[in-house]
Amino acid sequence: MESTSERESTSARERARMRERERVREREHTSERVRALSERERARVREREREY
Repeated sequence: MESTSERESTSARERARMRERERVREREHTSERVRALSERERARVREREREY
């Protein structure tokens, strides 16, 4: 039979792991958005270069 403190530490570890996963997903999402933005930015620069 596990003690209350063991159960507490387990749940704390679970929460920490979930928070870490959440942070990783957020970082990947952000990099996706940045990449899309930079590609649009490059396209706009190419358009501008073509005008000159």
